[in-house]
Amino acid sequence: MVFTKKLNQDGFSLVEILLSISLLVLITGAIVGAVIYGQQSAVLSGSRIRAAALAEEGIEATKNIKDQNFLNLSDGDHGLAISSNHWVFSGTEDLTGIFRRKINISSLTDDTKKVVSTVTWDNPFGQNNLVSLTTYMTDWTVPYVPLIDYLDINIAGAKLEKPGYDILVGIILKNTSPDRSFTIAKIKVSWVSIVSQIN
Repeated sequence: MVFTKKLNQDGFSLVEILLSISLLVLITGAIVGAVIYGQQSAVLSGSRIRAAALAEEGIEATKNIKDQNFLNLSDGDHGLAISSNHWVFSGTEDLTGIFRRKINISSLTDDTKKVVSTVTWDNPFGQNNLVSLTTYMTDWTVPYVPLIDYLDINIAGAKLEKPGYDILVGIILKNTSPDRSFTIAKIKVSWVSIVSQIN
């Protein structure tokens, strides 16, 4: 009886040891996984912050290039460099460590450009990443010419239609600008009726 009891106690101890080891392995694996995930998150977060700063720097550098001369903003992809303490475009992209930056410029009108600053990089874990910022730049040195200067209004054939004389027809509008187009979205016309009496 005593011998059987001892065997049961020894067997129970072996099961306890195996369960304890299994539990220890699981907890250790979870802790190691959490530490590795935390390190990866810290690396990714730091890289994203650096990339965002480079993209913002690209926008500011392009503004400086525009302030030197708006005509420097030629359409296409550009890299950035510093020459004689000034930002200049150089190549189609620039490289800072693991980060590649590209400035894309496209024309919206003769005096307005769309600027996209894009930074890409591969992180140590084999993932491709991208940060992109967009802004619009205008040549404020272009003199403002009101569009009304290009609008010729001919009312020689204008007349009121019957019945009620509340419809005006026969007004001709003409764009006289050689290189500007515009859209008239709304026109408000008013007039005073003059009734003449013949005695």
